[in-house]
Amino acid sequence: MVSFVDIGLLVFFAALSGLLAVRFKIPPVLALLTTGAVIGPHALRLISENDIVALFAEIGAVLLLFTIGAEFSLSKLKQFGAKAFSIGLFKLAIVFFLAFQLAQVLGLDRISALYMAAILAITSTALTIKILEQQGLAHRREVPMLVAALVIEDIFAIFALAYFSAAQKADLSTLGLATSILAAMAALGIAYFVVLNGLNRMLSWLTDRRTEETMLFLGFALAIGFSFLAQAVGLSTSVGAFLAGSLVASLPKGKALEDALSPFTLALSSIFFLAIGLAVDWNTIAQNGLLLVAFVAAGIVFKLVGTGVSTYLNGFDSKSAAFAAVAMVPTGEFSLVIANEAAKAGSPYDLIGLTSTLVFGSTVFASLYVQRSHEIHAFSTKVVPLKMQHSARQSAAQMEAIFRALSHMPAAMRQHVERAKANVGGAALCLGTAVMALVLVGRREWQFGSLAIPVSAVVVVSASLLLAPSLRRVAAETRTVLDYVRQAVRQQADAGRWLGLIALALAALLIPFVLAVFGNAHSWLNVVSIIVALALLAYALKKRDPRQSLPLPRVEFWRRQGL
Repeated sequence: MVSFVDIGLLVFFAALSGLLAVRFKIPPVLALLTTGAVIGPHALRLISENDIVALFAEIGAVLLLFTIGAEFSLSKLKQFGAKAFSIGLFKLAIVFFLAFQLAQVLGLDRISALYMAAILAITSTALTIKILEQQGLAHRREVPMLVAALVIEDIFAIFALAYFSAAQKADLSTLGLATSILAAMAALGIAYFVVLNGLNRMLSWLTDRRTEETMLFLGFALAIGFSFLAQAVGLSTSVGAFLAGSLVASLPKGKALEDALSPFTLALSSIFFLAIGLAVDWNTIAQNGLLLVAFVAAGIVFKLVGTGVSTYLNGFDSKSAAFAAVAMVPTGEFSLVIANEAAKAGSPYDLIGLTSTLVFGSTVFASLYVQRSHEIHAFSTKVVPLKMQHSARQSAAQMEAIFRALSHMPAAMRQHVERAKANVGGAALCLGTAVMALVLVGRREWQFGSLAIPVSAVVVVSASLLLAPSLRRVAAETRTVLDYVRQAVRQQADAGRWLGLIALALAALLIPFVLAVFGNAHSWLNVVSIIVALALLAYALKKRDPRQSLPLPRVEFWRRQGL
């Protein structure tokens, strides 16, 4: 009986939170988190955390990630190309690396620092768009590019969730962790392509017959089925739900499936946010007030710096970069999911309470200052030295010239790119399948007995025979594409600066994940990574002679390439 009372109270307070959000014109996520924190077991104690609440919250998280995956659009990336990738990558790298270092300085262990860095680095697409719509700024020309960059952040968030899920197995070595993630992703990838081929025909058949209730159950089956599969191979249920949503997004009639689930997604995801609020412990927040203030302030500052620098270097003028920096401050749903995963993994820190406070503080800041981004622009102009401003303008002009050269790719070269992507996908699927088979044999060695070694040898030989021709094709197509890119950027004598920044950003994202595997050992590696990052950054922003950056006439350049 108590469980039914709890469910009724959850629904009532979710509806009340929605009314408050409409009345005070605040994002619903803020209202739900605040309400949950007030009525939870650490405050008014109107609702307790129990298995029924946890179950509804888990289903809500699955449907939330399914919806995010359904909004995941590769067309946005194709439309804005390398520039959106560059903005998302640089912003993530700056915020993630700085947050990881700060978390360790403030006393968090490496894996908790990694959780915290991922939580701080990711911007909420839903909250960002909601704030811009409420402020009447959604029509600004910068917004489509920012949304495309947020797609890159979604990809990073899924990678982080996959890593955290596999890292919970304490007995895994570095190599074992990598193979475990690869095998799990291969299993999901195979299921993705198998389901994709049959689902398209089924959707067309169901849509023609207007069977809405069947569409509803099919949507639930996809979301929960992929979540169960992800959990079975050792990953978070959120990874499977996101993959199921992206599968639906890739189908011509996938919108009908998403619409059928939409009311249930709205209701159950609201319960998820409310349940996250229930976990907020006010005593822990009070005891760690200074730490909380430090992370909230750092999260806002790091995002302002990261987004401002990345957008300015990628073609935004200084005022547009200041607007983008404020707009992309909010922390949101993916960060809450990661904090929830940290709680499940037994993190010694109250990351849920911290993340909820981050969501609140960052959203309020963005709401207050997105209309006053000119103040942020004026402040940054005064603070940043003139020499650094000049170097940044020069780097931005150089990168813009490189993007122009790459965006006007001839049709013949586009065909090479498409063939390269297809061959890389085939090779990756084959390699992933082989690794998955080897991991399965290793885990079930007792079942295979003396056949374990011969079976593993057969898998390796078969994979080698299948991969050899595919890898040759990949090498040939990749060589052609890279040669074009090299020649395209060669007209800019300083193109190495952009490539250096790309390498620096990737290293900043990957090094903390590698360091976290070693626990608290090898602390000097972290110092080395900081020194290398600073050295690469100094080289990338070094002042150059602008006369070295004169481009060749494009028509003459294409003629030289035989295109």
